Amino acid sequence: MKQAPVSAKRAIVETGTRITRSSTESITRAPAAKPLTLHYAEPILALTSPTPHSPVESDDLKQLESRIDQLIEACQRLRNENDVLKSEQGNLQAERAKLLEKTRIARERIEAMIGRLKALERG
Repeated sequence: MKQAPVSAKRAIVETGTRITRSSTESITRAPAAKPLTLHYAEPILALTSPTPHSPVESDDLKQLESRIDQLIEACQRLRNENDVLKSEQGNLQAERAKLLEKTRIARERIEAMIGRLKALERG
């Protein structure tokens, strides 16, 4: 069964859930029976059995969870946009390098032509 990604803050809100980080730092949901640890054996968070909450606390937690989910989505959108912009930047830098080389070659050819014209004027 494939585990669904979950944020650390969201897992804090969901009592009875264990989260772990893989080497790529993604967080996955796992059964609560095992202790919560990073793969390199650093505890992240220990969640205990659910405690009763008042309806107000429950609503606050739902609002907090909703806001955290929105922030996670915004973060993911920004990461994707950043990846696209980095790719475009790389393409533009490569294009700029080609244009600079073409400009250098054209300048050399023009300078050579000017030199030949001056030699023809003198000779």
